[in-house]
Amino acid sequence: QAAHFLEGKPIKGTDFIYENVFYLADKLGISYSLAPPTEIDIKKKRVLQAYEAISDALSSSQPSSEGLSCFLTNREVTLEQLNSNHIGSITIEEVHNLLVELGLDDIEVDAGLTYKLLFGANRLTFSLLDNKRRVVSFISRALDDSEPRYYHMPSTSELRNQITSYSSVLYGEHQLDNKPSKVLIVEGHTDALSLWLAGEREVVAIGGLALRASQLSRLKAAGKYIITLCVDNDQAGLNFLKHRVESEDDLFEGFDVSIKQLYDAKDPEEFIRKFGLEVFNSIKEVSWLDF
Repeated sequence: QAAHFLEGKPIKGTDFIYENVFYLADKLGISYSLAPPTEIDIKKKRVLQAYEAISDALSSSQPSSEGLSCFLTNREVTLEQLNSNHIGSITIEEVHNLLVELGLDDIEVDAGLTYKLLFGANRLTFSLLDNKRRVVSFISRALDDSEPRYYHMPSTSELRNQITSYSSVLYGEHQLDNKPSKVLIVEGHTDALSLWLAGEREVVAIGGLALRASQLSRLKAAGKYIITLCVDNDQAGLNFLKHRVESEDDLFEGFDVSIKQLYDAKDPEEFIRKFGLEVFNSIKEVSWLDF
């Protein structure tokens, strides 16, 4: 980050270390040595290059489907707002052609990019970035009535698992600040998106109700020990909260946890659309211990 803010070096990309840490070492006259990259190191780098290229393609996509038009109208968002958050819609054929153009099509299978449910004219694809701002996976959402509604890229290959496990990365963690501030945890990716667009950036999404210790450990590593849970206003969300309160495990050990319960809306996205961020922020939070 010092290299980025002081010298204008990039803060994302697969060459982040080389472009920043080694640059500063050279500036300060600090010697270092590099071990030659292994075959798996080279493959991992190429996979991350492929992911970043696809995410860039999503950020500049200009699709025109009835499903997407309805989504934009119903959610009161623009395609430009989606694109600026690494979200878009491209076909599996476009993905393949892009990889061929970049000479990366040989790692297409190992990279998990052959799953048709990840891309398509009637699917909206979200880029999942980790806290190093690397694109490490993709999640898609159906824009019509087809199933599954959400689809996560499977970690089916050894190479994918060595890069990262998508189940450990929280959607939105790449944009959390480096201050010990409160973090809001929501269920869905569109919930997080609606809050970002309303001006609240310290928000991450679970991508369901399967909150894992590995995800919370990433918040601890970022210095985030104060969290607010705001799940969907339905029976599943209530069951999740009750289960977590009654559970004897130590999932939230070391955290200051509160709960924000919605009213007159099924989820944060709908609430923000109806009432706005100011009213959302005015909802009284309940301590985890008092729920």
